[in-house]
Amino acid sequence: MKAWLRTWRDRLRVLAMSASHALRARLLGTQSLQALRVPNLLLPAVIYIDPSRVEWSASVAVKPDRGNALFHPGDWDLAVRPMQDVEVQDPKYTTCRQLLEGLCPEATDEYQLIMQAVVQQGSYRGCSSAEDVQAHLQARKRFYQLMAEKGYKSQRELGGSAYAGEIQCALDREGRLIKINAGNHRFAAARQLGIARIPVHLCLIHDVHRESLEAAGGLAALRAFISEVEKRYGG
Repeated sequence: MKAWLRTWRDRLRVLAMSASHALRARLLGTQSLQALRVPNLLLPAVIYIDPSRVEWSASVAVKPDRGNALFHPGDWDLAVRPMQDVEVQDPKYTTCRQLLEGLCPEATDEYQLIMQAVVQQGSYRGCSSAEDVQAHLQARKRFYQLMAEKGYKSQRELGGSAYAGEIQCALDREGRLIKINAGNHRFAAARQLGIARIPVHLCLIHDVHRESLEAAGGLAALRAFISEVEKRYGG
């Protein structure tokens, strides 16, 4: 019962935030995009992409689930890593492959990292012992296997909000879609399993695109722009 209430509380919180951002955009006028924030009921909650087409990854200092400006200037999009490097160097990605290949949890790369954090900090993501870490990774393995059997499930399909909780992506100054921040385990599994269509949040767009979009019609042009990104990346 508590989980059900928490889910509905979170859905209402996200809906209220998305509606507030939409109302603010209407009041400021749909021609100007500078103050546009996401999540936003005036924009698509998600776009559907083929994860194998995303070639870059980065960590960006935004918190989309709390709300953020959609357009960001600066050099945040320059510190990117090729996904081919991420998949062989990042423990989240290597552990996904190891678990799907049948390796036991304690032999994975992420097990070593989590155990190190437990020793240094006393606990990490609810784990405070080797048994906890093994159980945590065993549950992750079951999650990956379920994705392989049943396919990728969106947050809406799982009972959550369409406007929060999905894998996060950004669009850089060159128009390239970049994997950012949250959702690495799911993204790793989708790529490893060859799943061709998943929902993602487009949380951030480099500010170099804003002026031309405003000149082309503001919000309507932005919606068309996002649709083109979705088509280009396999939605």
